Amino acid sequence: MSFITRVGKQPRSASLRHRMVAIYAMVSFGLLGVTGLIIHRAETRARDWAEAEMIGTARALGLALEGRFAAAEALLLGLAAVPSLLFGGDPVEFGPQLVIIARAAGLGPMSLLAPDGRMVLNSRLPMGIPEGPALAAPAARQVFQSGKTEIGELTRGPLSGEAQVVVAVPVHLRRDGAETCLCYALGLAIPASELAEALTRQRLPAGWVAAVIDRTGHVVARSERHDEFVGSAVIPAVRAAIEAGPEPRVVRTRRVDGVESSIALVRGGESGFRIAIAAPENHLVGTLRNPLRWALLAGISLTLAGLLLALLLAKRIARGVAWLGTLGEAPPAAPLTRTGLREIDRAASALSQAAGARERREAALHHQAVRFRASFEAAGIGMGQAELESGILLMVNARFCAILGMPEAALLNETDLVSLFGATALGDYRLELQQRGSASRTLCHHRPDGGVAWLRLDLAPILDAKLDPPRLVLVVDDITDQRRAEERVALMTREVSHRAMNALTLVQATLRLTPREDAATYAAAVEARVGALARAHARLAGDGWTGSSLRALADGEVMAFLPAGAGQRRVTIDGPDLQLLPQAVQPLAMILHELATNSAKHGALSAPAGQVMLRWRIDPATEMLHLSWEESGGPPVHRPPSRRGFGSRLLEATVQGQLGGTVRQSWPVTGLVCRIDIPLERLALADADCRPIPGLA
Repeated sequence: MSFITRVGKQPRSASLRHRMVAIYAMVSFGLLGVTGLIIHRAETRARDWAEAEMIGTARALGLALEGRFAAAEALLLGLAAVPSLLFGGDPVEFGPQLVIIARAAGLGPMSLLAPDGRMVLNSRLPMGIPEGPALAAPAARQVFQSGKTEIGELTRGPLSGEAQVVVAVPVHLRRDGAETCLCYALGLAIPASELAEALTRQRLPAGWVAAVIDRTGHVVARSERHDEFVGSAVIPAVRAAIEAGPEPRVVRTRRVDGVESSIALVRGGESGFRIAIAAPENHLVGTLRNPLRWALLAGISLTLAGLLLALLLAKRIARGVAWLGTLGEAPPAAPLTRTGLREIDRAASALSQAAGARERREAALHHQAVRFRASFEAAGIGMGQAELESGILLMVNARFCAILGMPEAALLNETDLVSLFGATALGDYRLELQQRGSASRTLCHHRPDGGVAWLRLDLAPILDAKLDPPRLVLVVDDITDQRRAEERVALMTREVSHRAMNALTLVQATLRLTPREDAATYAAAVEARVGALARAHARLAGDGWTGSSLRALADGEVMAFLPAGAGQRRVTIDGPDLQLLPQAVQPLAMILHELATNSAKHGALSAPAGQVMLRWRIDPATEMLHLSWEESGGPPVHRPPSRRGFGSRLLEATVQGQLGGTVRQSWPVTGLVCRIDIPLERLALADADCRPIPGLA
């Protein structure tokens, strides 16, 4: 009784791989947890420090910007507080003095503005007096509404066209003992380029970009590429952060130049302008390199420790298991030895015996498969195997592929019998196999190359219960030649019967229509016409009842009326050769015979110097054969015959009745001219090389 049977409980077991994975997983998960915590803490602290530094830098730049605005405001308020200095007389006289004060202050051009929006004075001009009307900046116009200092948005100077920010203060005067009034506004324009230079002088860290943004969300100055971006609207993410609420605030987005960055926003004091500091994300992440290095080193140390522990624990067992794996090789990689582990030694003995038995079985099966494959491929008929239920082909020999005209790869690519031979041709072959044990079919197969083959298909199931799925064997034989021979015999039989009936009909008509005035003449006429039918019949039989050549037929019928050697000098035959239909050979032979007989008796062939021109041509447009018989050099013709003879009647009856054509005869002085038109479909379907006639293909 085994331990399992005695205890009655299946002990828990795990493979060596599972145990090693479990140990390594515990170490790795701990390592990942510690490493993740370290990286998270380091990233959080480094990012917080970097964002705090960005906000501090932005605040410092904001204070510098506000200081610049405050200095401009103080200068303007100082000038506005001493009206007598400015306006001891006419304000226009103060122009040169305003130019001197502005240059001495070095804060930017100044201008004096009237309540109606006109620019009275401007320090940019040599005498301070504009030559024509100039409009004041929006900040100056706001001074007359609010009565206090105003810092305007980014604008373009009316005289210079330069981007600038205008600081304007009110100027109150008392005239002629009247009450104080707001008579003018004094403005100072700070060029945006000077603010950009101030940002550049701050020496920001590499990759950082500082920008000044006015209250409308437009860039006033930029530490990099100032001229390209001045006056442009901020990106949507920054605008959304400005509208969202209190500042300072840090947003992560792409800058206008496409760099993924963190942007710190700080709002200025009195001006309401904002300072933006943008730092690329990769620069911020760069501060994490040292913590990551320490985390990586710690992770590697823990991983090596766990791996060493797992290897020490499984070393002995793994060595024995690896040796067991070699026993399945042929031959084994190592001789049978003992490892000192009882279970492994017992398994090794059993595996060694099983491996020997398996090798012997595989050798026998291989020998059997080689012999089967050799006989299978050498078979002179097509053979194959297919699944019994699905009909999918599993194997075929070379003869099978040759008969069906398909490569083996195409036949074994999920091809089944129904798609290969057709459901109608196969029928319910499975039921027939079940009832009779075999099935046989004769079917027509269309090859991929366009060829057609007649096949005999025999099916039988393979009676082997071990085959899964069950199979059937196929035997295919090409019976195309046999089938064609049978069809040819049947066709020839029908054709012989049909030709014989036609010949008897023509003989009967010849006997009935031939004049009977003189017995000898009657006999000779009948004999000649029956001889023409006999020659046509012999020609058909010699060609296997498949038709005859038009040129050969013309030569045989016309040359029979001339002495040997004289035919080529007296008869000219010209026209493309045609393969005539079997049913057209005898009628056409009678036509040529009648024309030649008439010429030999009364026309050109009756005179030594007479000549005959026999020509024909094909008209593809009308699908007609045009045949002409022209005589010359014979007895002169003074007028057409007074009556239609037997030959003319027989000629018209044959052309019209049997071939569906038309006949036209004329009798010029040189001799008979006969023109015959016959539809090609009643006469021929191919030329002499069996190529389709143009227009009938």
